[in-house]
Amino acid sequence: NGYLEVARALLAARKKVEAAVEDDPHLRMMGKPEMSLVAFTSDTVCVFELTDAMKARGFSLQAQLGYGASKANVHLTINPGNTRVIDDLVVALHEETARLARGGSRPGPNDELRQMAAHITEALANDRSGDVAAHVIGQADTGSGKMADVSRLLDLLGPREREKLLVAFVGKMFTPKPE
Repeated sequence: NGYLEVARALLAARKKVEAAVEDDPHLRMMGKPEMSLVAFTSDTVCVFELTDAMKARGFSLQAQLGYGASKANVHLTINPGNTRVIDDLVVALHEETARLARGGSRPGPNDELRQMAAHITEALANDRSGDVAAHVIGQADTGSGKMADVSRLLDLLGPREREKLLVAFVGKMFTPKPE
């Protein structure tokens, strides 16, 4: 009976999130979830800014970069530990989505990020991945915990460029600095 209770709670929470996304004019579901993994996107607000905003409010949603025909989106895994806060999450999701829409948030990159992506692509083609990784680490290491611009930038890059950049990024993170 314990397993069935957990499954029912997961399903009920997923239905609440799904209904909230479907009721929000700025969000749309990506597929029909069977159980407790929900994916949604937006054609009007930046999903990377949305995940940052939700993180600031104490909720963990995962931004996923676009790939192929799948555009950038948000993943939410509902588990037994977060079913008790789903009502609060749904309220925060509506509030933050509306705030971002009012504030002019838009999906996709701005001109500055497009230029940076072109620079990164050129640098990676010329085997300067370490330099590029150091720059991106500098962008990400603001202490704010906000990753929207870094995610937007990565979303612009192709899969090969992302892989090269992320390998270099991790390499830089774990290479001791000279004394």
